[in-house]
Amino acid sequence: MAIARASRLHRAFAFGAGFALVAGIGVLIIAGPEDRLENALLSSHLRADQPGHPIAATLYSPQAARAWFKDHLDFTPPVRDLAPAGFSIIGARLDFVAGRFVSVMVYRAPEGLIDLYSWPDGAPDRKLRASSISGHALRRWSESGLQHWVISHVPSSRLDAFVTSWRATKG
Repeated sequence: MAIARASRLHRAFAFGAGFALVAGIGVLIIAGPEDRLENALLSSHLRADQPGHPIAATLYSPQAARAWFKDHLDFTPPVRDLAPAGFSIIGARLDFVAGRFVSVMVYRAPEGLIDLYSWPDGAPDRKLRASSISGHALRRWSESGLQHWVISHVPSSRLDAFVTSWRATKG
């Protein structure tokens, strides 16, 4: 009798594990390109958030950042000085996300680091969209042929202030 119960328990466990596997694969298949890009950017941000990895070049001015990107990419992303708004440039890095090289400007806010990803997409301008994933706030928009994503664990209101300042400042 105990053997029959154990056998039923094993079958139930196997069924549950199989169902979980199929459901997980289904979620990966159903996830659209926007979700996959969001996850890829979050993974990049989390890797860079490890000690010693957030920047490839320590840069403190927009001019130095533009020159660095010009030497490393086939496009030069806009770089803005947001220190008056409380967001200082600490550096830059390149990343490879979803099959493309992207620029990453790293800013420091009192609450933590903010990564601004940019790359050419040639698409028409798109309005600002907000989302969150795994405790991180994300903002994205397109303008002037470039797509921009901002990712951080700072409070959403601070990330909104960063994006507002970035979009209002020319550079």
